[in-house]
This record gives sequence, C-alpha cells and structure tokens, in this order.
Amino acid sequence: MLDFGKLRVLMEEKLRGTEWGTSKYFDGVWMEGLRVKAFSMLGPRVGWKVLDIGCGDGWSTIQNALVYSQVFFLGIDLYEAEDARDNAKLFGLCNCDFIEGDIFAMNFRETFDAVMLYFSLGNICSGKEEICKLLRRIRGFLKRRGKLLIVEPFQEDFREIDKLDRVYKISGIKGVGEEKETILSLNDVINCLITLDFHVAKNVKYKFSWRVSEKEFLEYFGLSKLPFKLSEYYYRDKPKTTTIIVAFKR
Repeated sequence: MLDFGKLRVLMEEKLRGTEWGTSKYFDGVWMEGLRVKAFSMLGPRVGWKVLDIGCGDGWSTIQNALVYSQVFFLGIDLYEAEDARDNAKLFGLCNCDFIEGDIFAMNFRETFDAVMLYFSLGNICSGKEEICKLLRRIRGFLKRRGKLLIVEPFQEDFREIDKLDRVYKISGIKGVGEEKETILSLNDVINCLITLDFHVAKNVKYKFSWRVSEKEFLEYFGLSKLPFKLSEYYYRDKPKTTTIIVAFKR
C-alpha cells in the first residue's frame, strides 16, 4: 500500500506540466487528501471491488487506486469517463477502469463490496425523491454488508445557504453534466438511508484549511459583483466544511 505521506508528492510529480498540476486546479485535485482519508474509513480489504459513482475526471478513483493497489475500482460517469481514463494513464494504473453511462441504467446485481459518491450526489440528484431512487439502486449493487461512502457538502454545511443558493441561480453556472447540480439536505439523505435499511455508522464533518477570497468566489461564478454581502466566500466545489457519511447494507 502506498504511504499516504508520499501520495501528494507523487501526484505533484505526475501532474507537473499538465493543467491539473497548476495552482488553479491542484487544490481541487488533491482536496487535502480527503478522497483517501474518507475512503480509509471503510476499512478496505484486499480483493474488494469498489464502484465510484459520478467519478468525473476520476481523481477519487485514481488516488485510492494508487493507495490500495490490491483493490479494484470502477468509475462511472455520464460524460467524463474518457477524461478519467486518460488521467489514470498518467500513473500507469492497472487496478481501475472507467465506463461512460447512466447509473440508473446499470445492473450491477450485488457486485460491489463498496460504493462511493465523492462530491457527486448533488450533481446526480435534485431532491429527496431522486436521492432515495439512487440509494435504492446502490443497495442492489452492494454485496451483503456492503459499505457506502458519501462525501458531500450539504445545506447544513453552509452558514448562508439561502444567499449561496441565490448566487447559483443568478450566475447560471451549471454546465454539461451539472444540469441538476444543487446543494442537498443532509437530513433528506439520512432519512432515505434509514428508510432503505442502511445502517449509518458514521456521520462526521471535515473542515478544510483553504480560504476562498471574494475575487476567487466571483471568478468561479463569472460575476463582477454580488447584489448582497456574504460573510464568507465558499461554494459547493470548494466548501469550508463537508460531511462524510459511512453506511452499510444490513
């Protein structure tokens, strides 16, 4: 298993000279190592098969595949699977793969030991009904006692969620693959998990050390100014706090 302390150095070395290695993007790629820290809470075992839903550019799959070389990871995304595959090639990985497709059209009957959603739930689901629909499918994908990891910034993680929601609506920032992007309710997710007979083993907060300036905030949303004042500048892809949920199928 790759030593966690060496992972960032390896990421920096392999991404040097690419857009991902620039100061503009590397924070988002590395995310203070949270992708691996959170996954380690599942207690991964040799021979596990893990599904990464909404993997995007593949960084949650790639980083964990580097650390857990005897675990196989499959990332699935509607739009960016090929980009993720190209990123994985930078590291010469052979214990992960990526497929492009709609998770609601997949039939992985009790195939996986674990499923993870890393900052992807709010891109896939727009409310409680869709959350429950997705979690029901995930339950069918998991083996008996299979584990589920959700890492997501929820409404409860933002101090001024009403104002932030207005900024999203004003900016119209949503792009391809982010048509449903929203900030969901943690209570809705927990209630859906309980209804579907998942046991919620952990529900913890992680606080990032980064600081988002007003300038960066405005640039992210493509705005020159805001119609109101915010006390802090954080957004869904770069929050101050995020929530880590670990659950397992009963």
